[in-house]
Amino acid sequence: MKWIPLLALTASALAADFDAALSLPKRTENTVFRDRVKPNWLPDGKAFWYRVQTGPESHEFVWIDAATGSRKTAKTLKQLGLPENEAANTSTRPIELRKTTRTGEESALKFVNRLDEDVELFWIDHQGEQVSYGHVRRGSEREQHTYDGHVWLIANRTGEHLAVIEAGPTKQTLIIDGKGLSKGKTEERKKKNERGLRSPDGSCLIFTEAEKVPRRQVTIVESSPKDDGQPKLKVFDYIKPGDPLPQPQWVIEKTNGETIRIAKDLYLNPFTETGKLDAVWSPDSREFYFNYNQRGHQLYRLLAVNAETGAVRVVVEETSKTFIDYTQKTWRHWLHNTHELLWMSERSGWCHLYLYDTETGTVKHPITQGAWPVREVLHVDEAKREIWFLASGLRAKEDPYHLHLCRVNFDGSGFQQLTQGDGNHRIEFSPKRDFFIDTWSRADHPPVTELRGSHDGSLIVELEKADASALLAAGWSMPERFVAKGRDGKTDIHGILIKPSHFDPTKKYPVVEQIYAGPHSAFAPKDFSRLLGHHTIAELGFIVVQLDGMGTNHRGKAFHDVCWKNLKDAGFPDRR
Repeated sequence: MKWIPLLALTASALAADFDAALSLPKRTENTVFRDRVKPNWLPDGKAFWYRVQTGPESHEFVWIDAATGSRKTAKTLKQLGLPENEAANTSTRPIELRKTTRTGEESALKFVNRLDEDVELFWIDHQGEQVSYGHVRRGSEREQHTYDGHVWLIANRTGEHLAVIEAGPTKQTLIIDGKGLSKGKTEERKKKNERGLRSPDGSCLIFTEAEKVPRRQVTIVESSPKDDGQPKLKVFDYIKPGDPLPQPQWVIEKTNGETIRIAKDLYLNPFTETGKLDAVWSPDSREFYFNYNQRGHQLYRLLAVNAETGAVRVVVEETSKTFIDYTQKTWRHWLHNTHELLWMSERSGWCHLYLYDTETGTVKHPITQGAWPVREVLHVDEAKREIWFLASGLRAKEDPYHLHLCRVNFDGSGFQQLTQGDGNHRIEFSPKRDFFIDTWSRADHPPVTELRGSHDGSLIVELEKADASALLAAGWSMPERFVAKGRDGKTDIHGILIKPSHFDPTKKYPVVEQIYAGPHSAFAPKDFSRLLGHHTIAELGFIVVQLDGMGTNHRGKAFHDVCWKNLKDAGFPDRR
């Protein structure tokens, strides 16, 4: 009977582990301070103030002279000599997050981004973890498949939470305008009785026409419907590889009654389920431009159509033997006054920027070069001919996913990395763009917030250094970063591991991997957060690991191409 005490001890230990795991979210709530800075700039752009949490029930207001970095603190805005009102006092309180608690019928959310910056979508899962689903580009829209009851977070590039929405049973269109979320109709921005896009001078209307094609239908059985005990038959459209798609043709209608149908030779078999294509006009109404993404994503063109004759010409052409990442690595900025175009491409094996002559359709020169990717363009200064952008992989000994702010001239000269800390950087510019606030962190490093000068990235003052001591005291263990060789024995694979708070180095622990390995992004955490889903599992006596194997995004074209016709791989060979 000697095994009885051992069994009782094991059961007792398991119960303690479960208690620790289940209580972790509550124990670690509101335990990180001085981690968020939301600047409120004064009208002259020379100073700003912010409210920062200094403890569980305490805060202070901070005033900063941007030029000198001098600092004043007070308990109220009035003590700083600033107008005090309730809106100001609460302006930096975060939006309340909530996790997904149910999964209902299939549904969809359409996000319309009316901001002058990209936003990122996160699904908040059943553990409260934020799973990135990519970006909605500035001025564009995107439809996201989801389920009734699933919760979504919209955040900007600095990580600020803009809105939280719970999906309903039917499709919703949500407008992101910086004031939260408002519901709108998909076609609300189109003029009444206008079926296309009119030229700036009003002389032409352009639109696409396409014959309807058969739609494949899929039949499923809902075995256990919530509102009835009997199974239900459901039928819906579902296009499969090889099924026909609508073949659009551009049409120009002129106010003089002339109609021109545009030859389709240069845009045959585009990737579109609706038969519609988007276009933009040149300011002088001489021509319009549209993107052609050939089905299969191996040919991508920017085409120009002459409004007078209907002639089509190629402005830019991209080809790939594998695929073109058109959702995340295509970007352009028109310079109509100089007949130029700023263009993004992976043609070199890395995502970089190029300057095009739009009259001849030729590359003037590369703007950025190197074995590292441009990740996002933040600002273009046409007068100074400068580009401000985020890039990663710039430092050999740093995590290649870490974002840094950079600046470069249109001619490729003057490249400068403007951020310095060894971490992932989130940037917010001052209204006049002469300063920026840089908040950087890592999975194993709480946030540091700095004020820097935009001209050269010089440090003006460290604003805040987050205090996570209460989080650690609550029994939360700091993640550990690691680098290991991939399947080829050469490529570095980056990830994190989390140990239980009661970790004993003399014992062996089973390993649980958190896997989310789609090719649309990279997933191992790069910013500091509580990672409650990971830590809750670790507290049950596991070591939790998350890494980004080959085939995931943001490490260059060759790394990404591993996923081509190989989605089943999911980076598993790199986990041996």
